[in-house]
Amino acid sequence: MYANLIKRYNGEPRMFDAAKKLSSITLNYEFKGGGRRGSWRDSPIVEIASDKPVIAPEVLALIPPVERVITNPVPLLFDMIMGKIESEWRADAFHIVFHSSGHDSRIISAAIKQLLHKNGSEWLGNGLLFLSNRWEANEFNQIMQAQGWDESQYTAYTDGADDEHFSSSAYDVWNSAPCPIPGNLWDYLPKRAEGMGMMPSENVQAFCGLWANESWNAFLKLPSEWERLVKKHYGHHVMASLPARARWVEYPLVCTEVLDTLRRTSTLNNGDILRRDVAFYASPETKHIRRKATHDRKHPISERMQRELDAYYKQTHWGQHVPWEVPTDSELSTEWGRWSTALMVEELIKHGVKIT
Repeated sequence: MYANLIKRYNGEPRMFDAAKKLSSITLNYEFKGGGRRGSWRDSPIVEIASDKPVIAPEVLALIPPVERVITNPVPLLFDMIMGKIESEWRADAFHIVFHSSGHDSRIISAAIKQLLHKNGSEWLGNGLLFLSNRWEANEFNQIMQAQGWDESQYTAYTDGADDEHFSSSAYDVWNSAPCPIPGNLWDYLPKRAEGMGMMPSENVQAFCGLWANESWNAFLKLPSEWERLVKKHYGHHVMASLPARARWVEYPLVCTEVLDTLRRTSTLNNGDILRRDVAFYASPETKHIRRKATHDRKHPISERMQRELDAYYKQTHWGQHVPWEVPTDSELSTEWGRWSTALMVEELIKHGVKIT
């Protein structure tokens, strides 16, 4: 459903794609790069404006209040999520799942496990791989083992030193709109897995639990809160437009059927507790495994990497006009936004776009 909520620039889903059509561009050196929230309303390129996000009618239809009559949503929600995964599953693709130690991920992997039992091994198509980062690797591995997945079907990025974790992704963020994160976080886990021979580079379908947290909490409370999220946050979210090895990423926990069920639920107004209950219903064998909410943010960047990033930034066209303080960690920041803007401008120059 989020395909229609991607921020667009002059009709293009990525600012870079719009800019490279131009023979020359004028840079706005006052652009802050998105800042800490990971969204923005302005542009570093004068000739390119961001379009107003197009919100699909089926999403807008979920905003008006309805009678809250559902008293036991847990099994119903899991069946809906499982049905959404099954309906979207492409038999000809290789499938990846971005998986943490959290409840959302457990719901998705448990649903796939049940569908596998239902449909047989041939249903997996060209394969399946669960991917996690180093920060939640121990709990992730425990979940995979408890659910009975084969070791060839999951991997966590634990290579090298913690403070060098983003060295493989920091230079890959340029081909989106400017983004205040330390690299293309949709792509670096599949990129590593591809390099290890664990997955192909093409015809890949991905599943993820992103956006369930905000969405479930909003729908269980006030429709006006959901409307605010859609119009002011989701429509400007950068992760939806970052390129990845997967052709598209599916979000089964926020399909319209699930959201409509949430807004009709009468017994609970806490989305976090409800997602936990669905996870334990779907995957009781993982109930004892703690949820470790340690994702890609707020981790130290090595001094070596800081020096390399700083040297590169200062020799870029953007970096010669816009000073920065080299980031010391992976938290969302204006500095990472400046970094990705600098990389994007360099790529545009390589494509023959002139800076006026």
